[in-house]
Amino acid sequence: PAQPLLISHGARGGRPARVLAAIPVERNETAADERVRWGRSPTGPALRAVHEGPCDRLPETYARLSAWMAVHGFEPAGVSWEQYVSNPATTTAEERVTHVYVLLADPG
Repeated sequence: PAQPLLISHGARGGRPARVLAAIPVERNETAADERVRWGRSPTGPALRAVHEGPCDRLPETYARLSAWMAVHGFEPAGVSWEQYVSNPATTTAEERVTHVYVLLADPG
């Protein structure tokens, strides 16, 4: 099965960031309601960093990824997401793996 995601749409123009919890599915076979909505995950070129360790250290990974992007001339598009590869019920915090993605802005 696919791993759960946390999708963040960055703050812009004084609006706060919007965060969505997501579970990948094959297709939509049930009606959406107020608590559950269907949508598509972000698409387009993105950079990925592999974070190993507890989630409370994710800001360090985001900072390193952001610095790498700045040095190499990449601009973020305001959307990032985390894919939780490890099962927290069976993996210690130090052994957890999270993939961090940042959608890239269109260079044109």
